[in-house]
Amino acid sequence: MIRVKQGWWKDFFDKTYLITDRRTVDNPKVTMLEVDLIERLLRPRRESRIIDFCGGQGRHAIELARRGYGDLTVIDFSRFLIAQGKKAARKKGVPVRFYHRDARSTGFPAKAFNCAVLMANSFGYFVEKKNDRRLLKEVYRVLAPGGRLLLDIADAQYIRRNLAPRSWHEADEDVIVCRVRDIGPDCVKAREVAISKKKGLLKDKTYCTRLYGKDEIRGLLKRCGFSRVTIKRHGGLRIQKGDYGFLSARLFILAQKQR
Repeated sequence: MIRVKQGWWKDFFDKTYLITDRRTVDNPKVTMLEVDLIERLLRPRRESRIIDFCGGQGRHAIELARRGYGDLTVIDFSRFLIAQGKKAARKKGVPVRFYHRDARSTGFPAKAFNCAVLMANSFGYFVEKKNDRRLLKEVYRVLAPGGRLLLDIADAQYIRRNLAPRSWHEADEDVIVCRVRDIGPDCVKAREVAISKKKGLLKDKTYCTRLYGKDEIRGLLKRCGFSRVTIKRHGGLRIQKGDYGFLSARLFILAQKQR
């Protein structure tokens, strides 16, 4: 039985994470495809105030800035990823603001943003389900009336039917990643082991992701105040063959704060 501690996400997203998940979270081709979807589904204006919740190293925000969007904010709890994002933004010469914040309580003023994104299955990490609602309530609070949220989550129906209980892949020439998954009716708990051929064990940690069906996530968003909820199923943005875990099939959900 896989045990997951309450605040596993506080120290999980480190330097090794950018190696083990390089195919998706550190892949320029995947980022560009995801930002294409942000533009097509969210339809932000050039002057829109956009906030990226749980945005990691800001790969989506940096690409949006490169495409001409001028007011971008990234929040994440990983100090390492925030530092990486700041370096990348400076290197590319784009104006993206980064903050180390808890997504459930950002400290930003109410109605401060026109658009919010929560991408790449960064939602559903809390062991206690009530915290997912707290996060969405905070998104609603910081959005201006008429503001829109784009939420990207795993397709729960696909995951229950197709996610392999065990998987492994070579992250690069040195690192091998092995995952064991306990797939429950509403949550997947997993153990991830990363091994370097040169250095030995790099990581042995557990994590979890809550699974939301279409009706459940629509109902949760509406209880948090959102309206005009639309859901589009996507077959994933895989660049090469292999087990992409929660990103193998995805739901892109658009919701709006009432005017």
